Amino acid sequence: MLSTIKKNGETLCYQSLGEGPPLLLLIPQSTAPLGYETLLNQLSKYHQVILYDPRDIADRIIGARSGSIDSQANAVADFLQVLDIGPVGVLGYSTGCGVSLSLAATCPELVANMILVSPWTHGDDHLQQVQRLRINAAQELSAEHYACLNASLLFSPEYRRANQEGFAKLVKLATTQRPEAGLIKRRLEAILAFDARPLLSSIKCNTLVACAVDDQLMPCWFGREIHAGLSSSELIEFGNGGHMLLDTCRDEITPRLLEHFSAFSTE
Repeated sequence: MLSTIKKNGETLCYQSLGEGPPLLLLIPQSTAPLGYETLLNQLSKYHQVILYDPRDIADRIIGARSGSIDSQANAVADFLQVLDIGPVGVLGYSTGCGVSLSLAATCPELVANMILVSPWTHGDDHLQQVQRLRINAAQELSAEHYACLNASLLFSPEYRRANQEGFAKLVKLATTQRPEAGLIKRRLEAILAFDARPLLSSIKCNTLVACAVDDQLMPCWFGREIHAGLSSSELIEFGNGGHMLLDTCRDEITPRLLEHFSAFSTE
């Protein structure tokens, strides 16, 4: 169901599904043919799932504040404090991983436990090169060609081949829903500017880190570094699946998500 709260006179909308220990999802708007409906249904059988698009939070503060990952985490903290539901489980996915790490480091009282899917630690040479390519492509390519490039970077070849018809529909849809190039640039630069490494030693909540060996955007070495830097964490690696693991390996990863949140959730 769609719910609203007010913060400083502004109405914020979010989606709340199910009942049980609260679980906040910091996940990107779906760019996959299958979407997140099945995942949400499975999680909401055991949890109160709270969902909103973290890019909406970023859009609200870009201009007013830096639009940095830390600023996005501050906005999430404000949101949780207004909800006043106590510490929550946090599922960070892609960009949401940086927001989750910043939130857990600065507001540990708000985070009961955490899962990071396809994370990164900092803008190393590889990530700089790939994200700069995406920034330039957003400026130079047509919407359709940009969507094709993103699909090639984010999804494994096997998944794209198995869902060709769905990806073709998404490419056509991109002509009407693609963000403007300047906004893409600010979002990707925020990722490159963030450095999680100084935060890791201060994060104490139980954390599950999941990554794919064939992730071309944020390779597994980031997940391994996060796992090594946290005091209480578990690492699972998938042999394939690309960057978008919640889409490509949904059936395999969902039981692990539920197992982790069940083990470390607080009522």
